[in-house]
Amino acid sequence: NQLTKGDRGQIAEKIVGIVYDSQGRFLKWDIRDKCWVEVDFDAARGKVTHYFRALRERKQRIQKQSSVHESKCSDATKRAVEDPASETTTTPTLRTDGAMVANG
Repeated sequence: NQLTKGDRGQIAEKIVGIVYDSQGRFLKWDIRDKCWVEVDFDAARGKVTHYFRALRERKQRIQKQSSVHESKCSDATKRAVEDPASETTTTPTLRTDGAMVANG
């Protein structure tokens, strides 16, 4: 269920409105004056949409890393359990560091 760009913009505007209604502000660091300054509504909306975009990208990156890790674990499990050189059945264990080890 992907939201359209317009939907995301409306949600960002509502969030900015809620922050303003609760006496909150959106700030940016002014390099020249070395202080925080309040930004206008459009910049505040941009900050909110940027935050959600970064959050979505982070979530996708974590999911991708997780699927790669699961794939590696599956391969390690197959090798540990189906080792033709071994005459015994082994039970693979996933250590806390993510390494797969075979227990005999």
